[in-house]
Amino acid sequence: GTCGLPGFSEAADAGMHVDQVGYLNGYSKTAMVTDTGDTDFSLVDAKTGQTVYEGKLSAAKKDAMSEETLRKADFSSFNKEGTYKLRVGSRESYDFEIGDNVYAVPAVETWRSYTLSRSNTPIDDPVTGLKVKEGHAQDRQAQVYFTDKLNKKGDRLDVSGGDYGKYVTTAAISSAELLLAYEANPSHFTRGQLFFPKGTQEETKLPDALQEVQFELDWMRKMQRKDGSMFHKVAGLAWPGFDTQERYIFGSCTSSAAMSGASFAIASRIYAPFDKAYGEIMRKSAERIWGYLAKTKNPIYRVDEGQESGSGPYNKSTDIEERIWLAAELFRTTGDKKYEKYLQS
Repeated sequence: GTCGLPGFSEAADAGMHVDQVGYLNGYSKTAMVTDTGDTDFSLVDAKTGQTVYEGKLSAAKKDAMSEETLRKADFSSFNKEGTYKLRVGSRESYDFEIGDNVYAVPAVETWRSYTLSRSNTPIDDPVTGLKVKEGHAQDRQAQVYFTDKLNKKGDRLDVSGGDYGKYVTTAAISSAELLLAYEANPSHFTRGQLFFPKGTQEETKLPDALQEVQFELDWMRKMQRKDGSMFHKVAGLAWPGFDTQERYIFGSCTSSAAMSGASFAIASRIYAPFDKAYGEIMRKSAERIWGYLAKTKNPIYRVDEGQESGSGPYNKSTDIEERIWLAAELFRTTGDKKYEKYLQS
């Protein structure tokens, strides 16, 4: 509510675009509002309705993407912890927080979303109430979809683990980004932080965040082939509902392989202080991908008929930037000059 202030609407105005996660003290704080001819804005305390800050809106400007004419409110210099609303004329925004820790809860909720979308894992989560049986149990016996030098069509492999959409491309980039977030700020990540549902917690010294990423890395390792390359994805032949259809292992792709290698290389240096053996496993997995790509000069994206009928392609016909990323991460992790030499070339 708005504390019954006369003349002000009880409902938040949809044209007042504030950051609903919140704004950090000491950083820029801006909002965009649809133009109504008003030139002034104020911040009001959401609890008391008192005005705490006043400022001028920028000139009105047409924004092509949103198809709105907008003015900007800049209240970067206001650094007082609390819950506020933006007011322009008789219009008010949703309430939002300003403080030193506005990302804490969204960060935990976001990391937990990975746990809650684990495949082959029964989930009974007291925090959200989510209760699901094991998803895609048939992935323990998935069929290779094609024949090549390494596999025959119909070979059955255990590719359980990972998340609902078993794409190597998205697994690799997500794992890498999450690990880089950890590497940038290790003190932000602790044990007990993610309130793991019963049965998903490992007996380990790892912070929860690294446990969660390890679940995905272990699935990615199952997708690595004898020659160091990676299978590309696991899916059915039709888009899934509650899914009991036969599941297949599709394709091979040099760009997603290189991305996996980069993710493994980052993991190697991050997990080594906790578990030297696991760090070595990750390094070897990355180096095997490097070895495969060194022999495979041209980009590959293998497609077999029917492959894309029940899942996204993540197709890419180039791989140079992924190879560069792999070399960079291997160089950071190992210090081996051959990776530096490749990067310089």
